Amino acid sequence: MQKNVEKIDGAVSIIIGIVLAYLFYNNYISYALGIVLLSISGILILTGFMGWCPTI
Repeated sequence: MQKNVEKIDGAVSIIIGIVLAYLFYNNYISYALGIVLLSISGILILTGFMGWCPTI
């Protein structure tokens, strides 16, 4: 698996993922939208740490 995410892109993905998770856990967003955004935040955090995104 070759890394295809730069360091800055990975850092931004991790930060956005953490912000989305924070918003969900502090009830700023909830219900179906919260679950969808929490799933997206998990994907962003994983791709940021792994340095590989399958969609590119």
